[in-house]
Amino acid sequence: MRLINSRADGLKLGIGRASSACGDQILEIILIWAVWQLTKSSSFTGLAVFIQRAPFWLFGFVGATFTDRLGALPILRRANIVAILVAVLATLAMVAGAPEAITVLMAAFAIGCARAFEPPALTAIVPAMQPAWTTKSLNNVLDNAKRLGRLAAPFPAMLLGKAATYLVLDIAAATFAIMVGVSAALSRKIRPQAITLPVSISEQFRAIRTIYASKVLAAVLGCSAVYALFHGAAYFAILPRILLEGSDGGAGAYASVIGAFAFGGIAANVLIAGLPAGRSDLMVGGGMFVAGLSFLLIGQSSVLTTQMAIGFAGGASFAFQDVFVTTLIQKYAAARLLARAHALWRLGAEMGLGAGVLIGGVAADIFDAASLLLIVGIGIGLVSVTLILQTGPETADQH
Repeated sequence: MRLINSRADGLKLGIGRASSACGDQILEIILIWAVWQLTKSSSFTGLAVFIQRAPFWLFGFVGATFTDRLGALPILRRANIVAILVAVLATLAMVAGAPEAITVLMAAFAIGCARAFEPPALTAIVPAMQPAWTTKSLNNVLDNAKRLGRLAAPFPAMLLGKAATYLVLDIAAATFAIMVGVSAALSRKIRPQAITLPVSISEQFRAIRTIYASKVLAAVLGCSAVYALFHGAAYFAILPRILLEGSDGGAGAYASVIGAFAFGGIAANVLIAGLPAGRSDLMVGGGMFVAGLSFLLIGQSSVLTTQMAIGFAGGASFAFQDVFVTTLIQKYAAARLLARAHALWRLGAEMGLGAGVLIGGVAADIFDAASLLLIVGIGIGLVSVTLILQTGPETADQH
């Protein structure tokens, strides 16, 4: 895929990314809040998040394959249209009297099936935006856009418990519509290309072997999956229990801390914009280490403002990981395998997150949440050191 590109094209893509990320975050907060209100159980809340994120590892690699073959922008447009239709159907179901928690859970799973196609598609688009954008600079813009969207999400989410849940869900649907418009506008600038459908399972296995032949990619993919196990337990199961357990039925405290994580990522991206792309492995490993420290410390505080400040630092660490992992993938994966290499990273991360939320949910119902976050922090620290030792200095096997 090659775009007739300009700086404006990258900014348009950033606007679409911000809007769709806002919708994802709103949906996530709705789901966690609704299931917690119904069950008051971290185990069931973790199971709900697992179901929501399952599509990313069920369909992410499939979506990446079609992206590599058919083009990213048509995939983006169609995936977000499906997400809008699902949100509309869920709204109608809730208006008709369907149980909120079950309806939201089913909608989250169905929307996740569609949204699983977006991340690998965005990764495949970035190199096509050269020379107007370098890969690192556009990755930085897209990551910042994602975090701006997540920063905006807590505001409509704070209506939960005070307004009809389906109204908040409809706000999420409206954000997906913006990405539809952006991808449609950029699609008009794609030069025509032949469409070749995916061929065989053996071709997919050859692609996977080629990706893992890179020592750097193998280390990044493996360590990211283990990190995600700890991250999933902390962020989606243990942390919500700490923040929602003492709430008055609203989602204010939880949404505030999630907003602080998003704001920290935005602030970090300002710094990242001025950093060189060399030794991206150190940036990823360092980001993991700070994330672990943030989870450890946030469990030791009961003051909301302190938790928000620690969340700010944690959000900054997430930005370092996301930007520089994506940069490493684009540096070391062959152009024809970019979307699939990104999908393998997401596959490992989502499987790790899924296992983490299930384990973390059960553990949080049995053990002290603060002690669990201490264990998470130590575990992530060990993963970060392993990644740096396995990848540094970066080897010369890039494409």
